[in-house]
Amino acid sequence: MGQRKRIGLITISPERDYQRRVIKGILKQCEKYDYDVFMFASMVQNSLFFKDYLKGELNIYNLINFDLLDAVIITPVPMTDDHDYSLVNFLLNKIQSECKKPVISIDLAFGDYETIYTDDFSAFYTITHHLITAHDCRNFAVLTGMKDYYGSITRLNGVKAAVEACNLVFDDNKVYYGDFWYDSGEQLAERYVSGELELPDAVVCTSDHMAIGLINYLIENGIKVPQDVIVTGYGAEREASLNNPPLTSFYPEYQQTGELAVKKIHSIFTGHKIEKEKNDSKKNICFGATCGCAEDVNYTRERFKTSEMNFNHDFHDETVWKGIDMGILNESYLFERLTASYTPVECFKNIYESKYLLRPFESLFLCMNQNWVNSDFDLKQGFTEKMHLLIYADNLNEKHGIENHLFLEKENEVLFDTKDMLPPAKYIPPCDEPVISSFISVHFNDIPLGYAVMRNKCSENFVIGTVCRNYMRYVNNAIEMTRAKNRIVFLSEHDAMTGLYNRLGMENAFKALATVTEKPSKVLAIVIDMDGLKLMNDTYGHAAGDSGIKKIGYSLEQISEKHEICVRGGGDEFYLLGIGSYTDEKVKKRIEQFNKLLDVSESDEDIKVTASVGYCILPFDEGTDFNEALDRADIQMYLQKRSKKKRR
Repeated sequence: MGQRKRIGLITISPERDYQRRVIKGILKQCEKYDYDVFMFASMVQNSLFFKDYLKGELNIYNLINFDLLDAVIITPVPMTDDHDYSLVNFLLNKIQSECKKPVISIDLAFGDYETIYTDDFSAFYTITHHLITAHDCRNFAVLTGMKDYYGSITRLNGVKAAVEACNLVFDDNKVYYGDFWYDSGEQLAERYVSGELELPDAVVCTSDHMAIGLINYLIENGIKVPQDVIVTGYGAEREASLNNPPLTSFYPEYQQTGELAVKKIHSIFTGHKIEKEKNDSKKNICFGATCGCAEDVNYTRERFKTSEMNFNHDFHDETVWKGIDMGILNESYLFERLTASYTPVECFKNIYESKYLLRPFESLFLCMNQNWVNSDFDLKQGFTEKMHLLIYADNLNEKHGIENHLFLEKENEVLFDTKDMLPPAKYIPPCDEPVISSFISVHFNDIPLGYAVMRNKCSENFVIGTVCRNYMRYVNNAIEMTRAKNRIVFLSEHDAMTGLYNRLGMENAFKALATVTEKPSKVLAIVIDMDGLKLMNDTYGHAAGDSGIKKIGYSLEQISEKHEICVRGGGDEFYLLGIGSYTDEKVKKRIEQFNKLLDVSESDEDIKVTASVGYCILPFDEGTDFNEALDRADIQMYLQKRSKKKRR
């Protein structure tokens, strides 16, 4: 079987009801057509007040490589909170300049690309017809969205059509425009409460949030719902079912819209016509307590059950672990455990061990920018050309344990080209059915650090949500804290000019090295002293002396081997310490290499740098003191320096 076609899905805040339903429709149809899905999503809304954090989330869209996708679906509606079109415009420019593949927009015009719209007309025809026939409503008001918005117009037309079909007269003066949010409903309610407007039989609201704002303000001011006025909403949002009183609403066919978008792409790929499906919209009315019908308590209970906000669990029921909720996340004390990590290695071990909190997933990757741990290399946006795979977790992998899934130390690094988006194929388990790969930004406020990828089978119908968003917040904060701790430790243990260990760092590093060394082994100490530093400073200036010191430090690093410790002991003195199988012949060749590196000049103006070198090799055991090896090497170095002076 060849590689499946990949459908790129660009969305935002996937935990929201609208996005979740659209995504589930896309997954259902991609499973049918055998397409993989690559989803790129900021986990927060574009209206988030914390703009630095928002910037870090939005960075995920810089990752998209359209060359690896076969088509793109975008959901621009939830990206326009507070009438802010900056993100939509950014993505439109990016897609127009970088994408040569088919693009489908859902529910909002997006440049010249084709748009698939949800059937709002039938929904509002059904709601209004129900109010006329079941509740004898004759006098209607409509609270809709922005005047020039396609959805506002379509929903209003559905109400008008139902009224006229029942031989009633629709009053255009009772159409009120808002922005789909709570305050629009509150503002209309204030006009009813003040007596400016006469109460109608029913107010049909084109969003649940506007309806909730309207209802709650009316009730607080003595107007009863539905006794004095009926109010209905649209969206069947969680807030609607959990409001008091629960709102009578309509469950939109957003899932069907997502399916239709994939069908359209499939027709582009294959040339097949789209098959239209019939839908009985009457079944989509969700009866709360605001229209006069008997409340459907199952509607309310089901929304609460799936709200990811449960706090008590029967852990003997294995289905608990198939969908982690906020209660389990909170009681895991993950934030405390992660932020208590002292080193980057410890931090990522704790992240790996907490992966169960993201269940269900087939595989999980945590990919970080190169030099992510060093704040000197922080980016402002985008990602480094190569990514460092730090965590790879695969539920089907027989090799469990941190040692098989963590890639931190230099000899264990896994790097891959960022343009590939996914890690090397050897880390991606083959799957005999379509999968969704969800790409999530890893950042601290506006500083991009990398990204995570969660892969699930499309058939699982699982969409990342509230738990994932908060889990990633904990991870982001923990990574930044361990970066700060690492920076403090680094500065305390390293020389600022050369980046080599200082004496404190040398002692700590040698202790760590000694604990993992297999016996029998030998200790190597090399001592280097720069020749004529004072004369160079006096003759050419301290900048020349600093340049010479840096050159010695660089040359020392070049001849060092894995696990060996390079040190600037202070002033013009340098050390190399190591434990291994050393011989005099091999060490002398490395010292020759060091001297050759010092002879290399970048230009004719370079001032010649020389150094005196001594070394010592001692047997290693638990009682070996590296200072003894350094002292002996120091004597050899001074003998060489004295010999040079005699020759001069």
